[in-house]
Amino acid sequence: MRNRIVELEKIEHDYKAFIDLLRRPGDGPYQVANSLRNLPDAPEPLLVLDHVVREVILQEDTRLSQPLLNELGQTQPATAPTLISPQAASTGRRMSHYGTTSSLPWKADEDLPTTSAPVASDWTVVTSDNEFVTELLDVYFTWSHPFNLLFSEETFYHGMLSRKLKYCTPLLMNAVLAIGCAYSDRAEARKIADDPDTAGDHFFDEAHRLWANEQEVSLPTVQALGLMSVRETMRHENTMSKVYLRHMIEVIQKLRLNVLPPAGSSTKTTETERHAQRITFWGCYCLETSSALSNRRLTALSGSTIQLEKPAILPELENKPWKPYGTLFYDGGESEMARPSHKYSILHQSSLLAAIVEEITILLFSSDDRVEEGQLAVHHEKLQRWFHDLPAELNVQNETIPLPQVIALQ
Repeated sequence: MRNRIVELEKIEHDYKAFIDLLRRPGDGPYQVANSLRNLPDAPEPLLVLDHVVREVILQEDTRLSQPLLNELGQTQPATAPTLISPQAASTGRRMSHYGTTSSLPWKADEDLPTTSAPVASDWTVVTSDNEFVTELLDVYFTWSHPFNLLFSEETFYHGMLSRKLKYCTPLLMNAVLAIGCAYSDRAEARKIADDPDTAGDHFFDEAHRLWANEQEVSLPTVQALGLMSVRETMRHENTMSKVYLRHMIEVIQKLRLNVLPPAGSSTKTTETERHAQRITFWGCYCLETSSALSNRRLTALSGSTIQLEKPAILPELENKPWKPYGTLFYDGGESEMARPSHKYSILHQSSLLAAIVEEITILLFSSDDRVEEGQLAVHHEKLQRWFHDLPAELNVQNETIPLPQVIALQ
């Protein structure tokens, strides 16, 4: 349906330009008419514009050629649309908005690399195409990451570009790319090129293999297992989703992510590491609580055991723009939908909501006793208060075109 809508919008755009061209004074309309007469009988609609472009625009008559180029905005045959914009690929755009010192406010902790081009072969054996990996990362961080924020985007790119395994590992990278493939129409995003149902399977298989051979667990292990659970849920593989979620919780407990280091502990962590840990834990808490509610069970991450503060909401990260990468005519530049991402504000509010949801799961699933109306009213009031207290930037009514993740939050 998405592709069909994009295709119809493009056809509408092209034929409006076509009509405007025919209304012009001069010889242009006659040349177009003569060109159309040369078409075979009953041509495919999408071939009409292509024919005129080849027969008229590419003529030596530059007087006609340039206005047509300006009007139609293209000289290539109309093709089936893809989610990933071909303009973005052709411009050689790289992730210059990631991995730079300006992305992280805690500059004193670690020096960040100045390069911004990923090297695919460093992180996956599935592909060596850097441009393909870049596009999958772009669609992942646009259309999946804001909804299931399990790790810091900034430290992920920092780890990827500086090859720091405490922030990015091949396991995590393959899990990210597997989900990114779900938002791509490219044949190489599929394990079997002509089977859309295999999108991301090759990256996911590699992630599963790496997890099975994992010797020492770390923060990226938790993040990858959470993403693997999300990916299986996307494919309606709920049994396997719960398996990966259970492993995720086991690693969280093994690493003791939900508690503060004991006083006088010799363990030294940088502010960057603490920030990354807080994001991961609270993202996992939201994911596990949501799973508990949908599966009618108690959560395995009890709020009563959590000692970890919530991630800091830093203006320099909150104001980093979200852009609708991969949508029609998106070229990497400004867009009417580009606006501050508010991603950590959304995570903060999601964690507050998850705490209320955890209380509801305890009420509903901890015993077979009848739930009294008054008990439900108490929690309903908490939900209403949470909604009422949402900051203005997360209020759908305050935005002409609200962020998709804000809509999902509400």
